Amino acid sequence: MSATERNSPLSPAGDGKGIWLSTLEKGAKVLQDPAPLTKFDVYVAGFHPAKDDPTMQMEAHHYCRVVNDDFIQAALFDGNTPEANLIGIEYIVSEQLFGSLPVEERSYWHPHNFEVLSGQLIAPGCPPSRRRR
Repeated sequence: MSATERNSPLSPAGDGKGIWLSTLEKGAKVLQDPAPLTKFDVYVAGFHPAKDDPTMQMEAHHYCRVVNDDFIQAALFDGNTPEANLIGIEYIVSEQLFGSLPVEERSYWHPHNFEVLSGQLIAPGCPPSRRRR
């Protein structure tokens, strides 16, 4: 394991894969195209503070599909190895798009300003950004 790999801290409940599911999985790898998932090609990792309790944080690995300048879809995992567990789905929207949401829906969203501006959100494997002064 390289220094950049982060194993999942948890194993899902349940028994191992049986012969039927193992065979189905192998067949799917050979015969099926994971087309929608191939667009999830942007990877960033950071800590997510809980909306109502910022002192409670969890590591989240975001595999993102940039739809456009206003909309990103992200699948969140607790690690970045093949054994990582899916822990959430996020939609990241611009301020403009957020402002167009119904007021009652806005309470279900959280800002990402802290993650981005604090420097806690990183793009593993990419060189650090150089800001123009």
